[in-house]
Amino acid sequence: MSTAERIRGDDFPDWLERYAASGIRPPKQDLPRLRKVFCSDLPRARQSAALIGALCVSLQDLCEAGLPAFQFGSLRLKAGVWVFIARLLWLAGLHRDAESPAAARRRAAGLAARLSCEAERDGEVVVVGHGYMNFLIGRALRRRGWRKVAARASGRHFGQCSFRLT
Repeated sequence: MSTAERIRGDDFPDWLERYAASGIRPPKQDLPRLRKVFCSDLPRARQSAALIGALCVSLQDLCEAGLPAFQFGSLRLKAGVWVFIARLLWLAGLHRDAESPAAARRRAAGLAARLSCEAERDGEVVVVGHGYMNFLIGRALRRRGWRKVAARASGRHFGQCSFRLT
C-alpha cells in the first residue's frame, strides 16, 4: 500500500480503510531488539513494534489523528496528496466523521502524561505510532518539560526522534 498510488477522489474513503488495515514490508537489515515497545493497534504499527520489541504494548490511543473521509470527486491524484488535503481540511475544522483537532490534542496530552510516567519508571519509552499523532505527542511532551534531542528520517515513511526530560 503506497501513498504514491494514484486514486480517484471518490475512492479516498476506501483507500483510508485499506491503508489503516495494511501491513509493512519487512526491513532488509536487522533491527535492535528492545525490552518493551508501545504501539498503536493498527497492523503496520504492531508489525513494526514486533520487529524491535520483546514486549509490544498496544494502545488504541496511539492511532493516527483521524482524517475526514471526504469523497473528492473523479479527479485522480496520489493518495498522499488526498491525505494532505484532508489533513488541511481537518485542521480548518472540517472533521466530519473524524475526531476533532481539539480531541486529538487532548488524546496526545494524555498519552504524553502516560509516556512520561512510563519513562520515569522504566528509564526509557519507545513508541511506534503514526505521523501527525506523533507530532502532537511531541508537542505535548515539550509542554511537559521534555526537549527533542535527536530526529532522523529513514526512508520516505519512517522517522524517529528522541526526547529527554530537562
